Amino acid sequence: MNATVTPFCLRRHGGSILGKDLSGAQPHYGRARRAIPLRTARVVPKAVLKDLFSGGKARKEASAAKKELFELLEGSERGVKNSEIRPEVEAIVDRLKDIQGDAPTTGPDMSAVWELMWTTEKETLFLLEKGIFAVGPAQESYQVIDVETGLLQNVILFGEESEKMLLINSTLQPTSDVRVDFKFEQAELRLTKRTIRLPPFGKGWFDTVYLDNNLRVARDIRGDTLIVKRTDLPLDTFQ
Repeated sequence: MNATVTPFCLRRHGGSILGKDLSGAQPHYGRARRAIPLRTARVVPKAVLKDLFSGGKARKEASAAKKELFELLEGSERGVKNSEIRPEVEAIVDRLKDIQGDAPTTGPDMSAVWELMWTTEKETLFLLEKGIFAVGPAQESYQVIDVETGLLQNVILFGEESEKMLLINSTLQPTSDVRVDFKFEQAELRLTKRTIRLPPFGKGWFDTVYLDNNLRVARDIRGDTLIVKRTDLPLDTFQ
């Protein structure tokens, strides 16, 4: 809304401009008054103010929820232990989902190498706990997403020095602001001296229900929940 501001000189001298009387009253020729500079008021739309205040509130709520989540996940070994905490974890995830609201989560910000913090996926938990064949214990698990090239990689590192890995390559295609479809294309077990190729298996989708600069939370077609944190690793780390 544009506000009309009456110049100071008109208010003080009955509407005179350059000494010319516009109101019929005699112009005032007394002692000159010092001009007072006007400050232009900056009008902020109510919608913008609402966004600013709600955004600040949302950030605080997200920060508090994440703090609770990180404390809850301590000692869970990415979901292998303390399975009884799942209801509490899911409740916090619901809070984060509400905070996310309608903001898109399938854009370029989703592209990163994400390190697993916690999951309910039985296959991943089995590999993390038991390992695979004779390659040693699982060390770390990552998920690589490159939205631009349509790449999804799931990676589990094995061995004392993480020199072996199970790598599952999939295609990825965003289908909405929150949902991504994927299809497994290739799986291989990379050992020290050879690579064992495994048949691809299945397809599905997942919704990224929360995304910020260091955390991503997803729920998939089977009802599993995945919590990962962003790393600084390049997207081609496991190529």
